[in-house]
Amino acid sequence: MAKMILKSVVALMMSVIVVATLGACVQHPTAATIEAATPKAVSSSPPPLVLREDYPRRYAVMPGDTIWDISATFLEQPWRWQELWPEQADTTLYPGDVIQVQGNGQSQPQLQLATGERPTIRLSPEVRIETISAPVPTIEREALRGFIDNSVIFSEADWRGAPYIIGGADGRPLMAAGNTIFARGSDFVESRYRIYRPEGELRHPDNNAFLGFSMLYIGEAELETAGDPATLRVISSRREVRPEDRLWPASEVESQEILTFNPVSAPPDSHGRVLGVQGRNSVTIGRYDTVVISLGALDGMHQGAVLEVLTPGPQLTDPLTGRTVNLPQERAGLVMLYKIFDRASYGIVTEAARDIRIADQVREPS
Repeated sequence: MAKMILKSVVALMMSVIVVATLGACVQHPTAATIEAATPKAVSSSPPPLVLREDYPRRYAVMPGDTIWDISATFLEQPWRWQELWPEQADTTLYPGDVIQVQGNGQSQPQLQLATGERPTIRLSPEVRIETISAPVPTIEREALRGFIDNSVIFSEADWRGAPYIIGGADGRPLMAAGNTIFARGSDFVESRYRIYRPEGELRHPDNNAFLGFSMLYIGEAELETAGDPATLRVISSRREVRPEDRLWPASEVESQEILTFNPVSAPPDSHGRVLGVQGRNSVTIGRYDTVVISLGALDGMHQGAVLEVLTPGPQLTDPLTGRTVNLPQERAGLVMLYKIFDRASYGIVTEAARDIRIADQVREPS
């Protein structure tokens, strides 16, 4: 009898120990348990390319074409242009190139040059042959004329560190083309300078964070004598030049290759806002307008990045509750960035399904 009682006690104690041990395992899982219980991240791959139903099998590049226009001829998503080309292929196109689609319908379609050599253009009546050397630009040059070199965003450090104008000859408060000006704040080693004035602060609509100064292009000046102060001559002016206007080396804002990049989708999880439109006063923005957005190099933006613009949906009144209901956002268009600064960028509206407005959201294309 004593042995039977002892066995029961031992069995009971073993049960308590097992339960306690299981409880401890539940409350304090090992690293192996945590790793096994944690779901692995699923890598997302881009959706398949969608060719337009009416895409051409062969296409001859014409003078005046742009990469965006050619892309839209083949693709429903023109910013995915480079995915059509084989890896390591040269995607620079020239007028006269003939491109064709390769693929049997079961594999990823690809483009390739149908001709092995660049074509030539015969000019008449002169007897000479000239090769085509200018590549097809990404976007229409005329759409950006006046914005390419003159659109600048200064950081606070840029503004404080830039040389400034102290006045003109004979104490003139306002200067124009042909006038002599004096400036300080630099060693003045460049020969030409752009003249800028703050147009306004750029601030994020969501948190009022300072993103930079949008600079107004005033004109251009040429260095005559370095020193403190330095002597310069205004060689062109769109507006009157004033004391405190800033000077910026012309070589740092001029770009010859700004129109020959390739469009590509903006990085994943990119979220920003439209801050303004350049060149005119308007509340609505359309195709080929230049806009400023609240994303820059520090956000992973790069030249050619394409963003989708979303505008707020209309409001309706719930017939049962009487409350206002905000409808989902609607896609308004696409913006392609062409000039990148630290915290803001300039982009051109390449597509506009409806009016784009200041404060509309931008994100990577869906």
